[in-house]
Amino acid sequence: MAFICISLLRVFAYSGFRKALPERQHDALWLRLFSISVWLMGALWATSFWIFGMPGSLECMYLALLAIIIVSGGAITVLSYQFSLLIVFESLLFAGVVSRLLWLNDVYTAPLIGLSLLFYGFMLVGGYLVGKNFSQGMRLRMMAENNQYELQRARDEAMAASRIKGEILATLGHEIKTPVNGVLGMADLLLDSSLDTRQKHLVNAIRCSSEALLGVIDHVLDYSSIESGKLELREELFNPRQLLEDVVDMMRIPARDKQLRLTANLARSLPLQVWGDPVRLRQILVNLLGNAIRYTLQGEVSLDANVLWESDHDVAVQIAVSDTGPGISQHRQEVIFRPFEQAEDEVNDSHHGPGLGLSIVRELLQLMDSEITLDSVVDEGSRFSFVLHLRPHKRSSELPVPATHSEEVSGDVVSL
Repeated sequence: MAFICISLLRVFAYSGFRKALPERQHDALWLRLFSISVWLMGALWATSFWIFGMPGSLECMYLALLAIIIVSGGAITVLSYQFSLLIVFESLLFAGVVSRLLWLNDVYTAPLIGLSLLFYGFMLVGGYLVGKNFSQGMRLRMMAENNQYELQRARDEAMAASRIKGEILATLGHEIKTPVNGVLGMADLLLDSSLDTRQKHLVNAIRCSSEALLGVIDHVLDYSSIESGKLELREELFNPRQLLEDVVDMMRIPARDKQLRLTANLARSLPLQVWGDPVRLRQILVNLLGNAIRYTLQGEVSLDANVLWESDHDVAVQIAVSDTGPGISQHRQEVIFRPFEQAEDEVNDSHHGPGLGLSIVRELLQLMDSEITLDSVVDEGSRFSFVLHLRPHKRSSELPVPATHSEEVSGDVVSL
């Protein structure tokens, strides 16, 4: 009955400790109750031989002593984290064992007392080491939980800051683009009016600067959307050949202004209808062609498109943009796709921009499960290429195949 009552007291103290709020788990009440229960349990085990009568056989007495020694060893796993309680408990058991052996006073008393002393000494040393390791483990666990909490809090703060940044950029982008579009409209109206040569030159400079500002705003907004993970691709049915031709047609004016030849070599096997995101594909091509034209001082820029393979579920189209520009050195090729990096800072001042074009191209292609590659030799030119996987709408073999289309744009002549 005494063992049962003391065990229930320990269970009550432990349950109260577990159910208490974290700030009250270290109250003296629970520790005091648990300590009292440990002392009582140790005293009860120590006096158990004196309370109950034992048979006259010494074998039975030694078996009982062995049972107490086993109980002493089991206490390490329970009390090692409270080393002071372990010392009290083991000391009470040792006192009970020694007193009973002295009471027997036979030839085995002295050796058994010596062995018991050695045993309890090793027991306390082991309990100390176990408690130390337990304390270190608990400290590491608390540090890990605290670090995890801090990481989670930092992650939440970063996500909140990113969301706020995206909202601010979106708002500022809208507020800035609206008046800039108004400036562009007024510039177009002025260019259509009767202005002298110098005035038209100034208005055209205003228009070009406004378009450049809109491009910077669009790049920053796109990069912010990609960085925050809010940019999603749309799947639409479109004609890839028509899209490529439209992009080349769009780039005629900048190519003509620099007296560059612009060619488009589109394979006959290009499907007429595929599923994909034509808006983002157009953005990728405009960025690549725009960079090629911007950095090429003389020669040509070409857009090539070839079908690598085609099945009922996938069409792999390789698209490449090549130029005869200054090329990109090896050490610049390693950083060219990073945000806010320029292809070659030393080319000329007119090439400076936000440095986000190629970074956005790479991120968009990764969203499309593709990778962009660069082959470039200094003073010989560069070639950007990627393989685009599109979902066919209908087998190309069932559709009419148009003739090979090649477009060249020079300063004054357009040939088809």
